[in-house]
Amino acid sequence: MSLPNEAPSRPLGVRLGQVALVVYLGLSIGLSVYSLSNGLPFNPDWALWTAVPDALERNALYRADAPVPFVWSPVMGWVMAAVVLYVGFWPWAGLHLAAVTLLRDPALILLTLGTWGFWLDLGGGNTFIFVFVAAVLALRGSRAAAYVYLALLMLMPRPVQLPLAAWLLVRMPWTRLPFVAMALIHAIVVLASGYAADWIGAMFTFAPGQHPYDLGPGRWLGPLWLLIGLPLAGWLLLKGRVGWAGLAASPYLLPQYLLMPLLDLRRVSSATRTGLVPLPEKGPTSAGASEGG
Repeated sequence: MSLPNEAPSRPLGVRLGQVALVVYLGLSIGLSVYSLSNGLPFNPDWALWTAVPDALERNALYRADAPVPFVWSPVMGWVMAAVVLYVGFWPWAGLHLAAVTLLRDPALILLTLGTWGFWLDLGGGNTFIFVFVAAVLALRGSRAAAYVYLALLMLMPRPVQLPLAAWLLVRMPWTRLPFVAMALIHAIVVLASGYAADWIGAMFTFAPGQHPYDLGPGRWLGPLWLLIGLPLAGWLLLKGRVGWAGLAASPYLLPQYLLMPLLDLRRVSSATRTGLVPLPEKGPTSAGASEGG
């Protein structure tokens, strides 16, 4: 029996989770400092973006002269060409930092800034932080963020994003018609660009291990990982662990993707005016899990 002033001990699972989080953050901060010490930009992504304008001029977007292949929608080819030509690396990096402030949760902001994935995304001028921020706000019930998340999935399809997209479409019925409309408009633009076949080919030929930062089991198991990963992703999705489900469903795993489990740290506490149906709670809701704007 506990003494009146004695604090109850925390469950073993909670303590192990806290230790794992501390170890994860320690490794992330060390890797971030090491990467940043090499100067910015420092990874193959920015080299790809700088090759995109010339590839577009040659009508060879999916044969860009870069260390990693371009596998996104041709629409994003035009976007990243504009970023390189008219924005530049440093303002684009600043937008990464600005995006994190939209999380409006000091603890989550600090966690995000403490991850290697965030600094790798910033250091390569990539875009995953925008996906992550949209995901957080969508889970809080923001209609605008849900639409942005689904639009980014169409423009930059990544398997890691699919479980949350499925969750949004099931739990937020009002996303379905706009999603179909966006998909139709996007398909028309892609067909008109003349890059449709090239894009499909690029996506299906991109294999685990092709990116030098791929950390996933698919790097060694190849497509066989999906025999384990997809059932695991389905089980995690049923449990409401949309971030972890994304990692399990992805045949490749880049450090940026390790931001996704942070989605599962905060649970939606109640239905919002947007019509979001909350997941079943397994315990007390964190104070920071409020409705997003």
